[in-house]
Amino acid sequence: DRELYLYKIDVVGLKGERVDLIEIKPRADFSACGQICAYRELWKRDIGGASEVLALLVTDEIRHDMKYICAGCYLIVVKV
Repeated sequence: DRELYLYKIDVVGLKGERVDLIEIKPRADFSACGQICAYRELWKRDIGGASEVLALLVTDEIRHDMKYICAGCYLIVVKV
């Protein structure tokens, strides 16, 4: 089994009891959604302790249906 710290989460933000896991991807696609979703679930399982764990995907281009798919997986997509 791989430990969570072996994965490369781009940014971990802490605010009180909340943890924000942020993945930054140019031209993000569905695999980026799966990646940040996996990080969130592994954080909950392996580290825990947070009252809320948010998963955010930051990208320069939101591809077709990305907002719909990410919303269904409780991921926040931010276009910069």
